[in-house]
Amino acid sequence: MAAAKAKRVHLTWIDEMDAALLVVFVEHHNNGDHSQNGWKPHVYNAAIKNVRDKCNMDITKENISSRCKLLTSTMRSLVRYCHKVVLIGIGKIISYQLIVRMSGLDMWR
Repeated sequence: MAAAKAKRVHLTWIDEMDAALLVVFVEHHNNGDHSQNGWKPHVYNAAIKNVRDKCNMDITKENISSRCKLLTSTMRSLVRYCHKVVLIGIGKIISYQLIVRMSGLDMWR
């Protein structure tokens, strides 16, 4: 008999979870705990613990990796869009103002 596949549990990220995750990443980045292949294992453990303590949510390393991919993809798209705006001739100052304005929107979900 074939082994049953595990069901995938959908996790809805909230702003407090992002904040707790980013606090850990900034701290460990400043400590040099980010290698070429990604974060060191103890960084994931610290992030999981911080999210659990602050948000009472259990997450996994896979949840964190998935969230990082989404944030990276979103930021790359935003930067590509802003470069297009600059190429049209509006100027760099306006494109940077656009980044600042859009970063306040709820665009990370």
